Amino acid sequence: MASRCIPETFTDFNLPGVLTVSIDTNVVTNWAVYIPPGTPGANSSSHGAGIDFCNVTVTTTHSGWDDHINTEVWLPLENWNQRLQMSGGGGLWTGRLIQQMNNSLIGNYAVVSTDGGHYQDDPSTWGLSAPGNVNLYNLLDFSSLALYEAAVIGKSVVTDFYAEPPAFSYFVGCSTGGRQGLMFAQRYPDVFDGIIAAAPAIRFNFAIIAGFYPLISLLEEGTFPRQCELDALVKATVEHCDPLDGVVDGIISSPELCKVDPYALIGTPVPCGDTDVNLTWAAARGADLAWNPAQGYPTEFWPGFATGTPLFGILNTTCSGRSGECDGVPFLPLVQWAQYFLKKELKFDWHNLTTDELYSFLSSPENKLYESFIATNDPDLSAFRDAGGKMITWHGLADQYIPPSMSRTYYDSVTELDPNVTHFYRYFQAPGVQHCLGGNGPFPVGGGLASLIAWVENGTPPDVLEAVSPQPPASVEYHRPICKYPCRAGYKGQGDLTQSENWECRNMLGK
Repeated sequence: MASRCIPETFTDFNLPGVLTVSIDTNVVTNWAVYIPPGTPGANSSSHGAGIDFCNVTVTTTHSGWDDHINTEVWLPLENWNQRLQMSGGGGLWTGRLIQQMNNSLIGNYAVVSTDGGHYQDDPSTWGLSAPGNVNLYNLLDFSSLALYEAAVIGKSVVTDFYAEPPAFSYFVGCSTGGRQGLMFAQRYPDVFDGIIAAAPAIRFNFAIIAGFYPLISLLEEGTFPRQCELDALVKATVEHCDPLDGVVDGIISSPELCKVDPYALIGTPVPCGDTDVNLTWAAARGADLAWNPAQGYPTEFWPGFATGTPLFGILNTTCSGRSGECDGVPFLPLVQWAQYFLKKELKFDWHNLTTDELYSFLSSPENKLYESFIATNDPDLSAFRDAGGKMITWHGLADQYIPPSMSRTYYDSVTELDPNVTHFYRYFQAPGVQHCLGGNGPFPVGGGLASLIAWVENGTPPDVLEAVSPQPPASVEYHRPICKYPCRAGYKGQGDLTQSENWECRNMLGK
């Protein structure tokens, strides 16, 4: 197969309006891959030393757009499993992330990913055509178009190289990658047989502005807490609500039952470095803002995180060692979106934002334009259903960047439109799991990909995603089912807590 790893092997991609600038190929030998435990989308946790593959990079442009998009395809030289897997991106990065591509390669997939026409997730390199003017061509590439074209190119490259098309094609992504998965299902419904759209940034343009709400609210109130206070408040909340599901395991499995008053903890001594400090009103206020719907605005503006969710994501702070004054440290994509797509100013300071301005921008004609480009909240998945596609969304209930209620609301809207949604789309909530990975909760084995494959190729729909995680503080590995919404796993009351068979799925809605 190595002899076929030359540009001449690959033919025209038949994409109207797309010009092929170059096709570069090289044979990569003895590629050592390590998949860290708990990596989203990983097929296993292992080393993959000695993988040989053909690396094909296709550079394209749209006539008159002055864009240059790189699509990379990795083709195993041996033991190809006859499947194509597309790897998604994260933040403001379209894709071409090596770790995510490694996850696919180690399972002997042909892999495709694209940079969307930009080389990093900093929009300073692609967001503006000039100060005050958003480069809408680049935004369209990032939002959807480059994704579709990469999938078409990937399938063509695979077919040319192996002299047969992939038997099945899959998309796997989380966060921005989850949004991309929904984009395929909604706008390009016949491209992939199966999609993992985990923790999706569904209304990206909306969520990335609304995510500023807790921090900007504290800014307007003129106070920021120490990060150690927030961490201690989260720890106390988890300890308080952990037993509500009948098992003490460091996980809030039923956050809707978790009722706490953070203000009641004001004045409580909490550890902070080498000393203790008293928990302040600012910390309690921050938790109140982050864990509850927007105050003084429609709930849709900010639906709130699940109670007990870590606050280091969108409510990160830093404090001066000498003066003790604290300031916010926003999640970088929020700053970038406000800077380049809201204000369109290279040096805009986020401290000048207000909650009223954020809320007003969401209903502006300009933001509605962005919505038409990038949002993926269309509940009509009938074309994806009719094409035979299958999709899984899972979302960690301790997600510190994207409120999981956004995924639940979207799934409910799809269900309202099509009561038979479970025939082609299923949603799972993962207690204790943070954004895409991390946290105390059990993580879906392989990101749920094996369950998706069984559904697509064998017609076996998943009622549970098998999950595994170490149990702090003893680091005992335990196994649990992550149940199809609206169910959630509950302990049967007897047997080893670490074994999945001693848990059962229960309808959390009481229906």
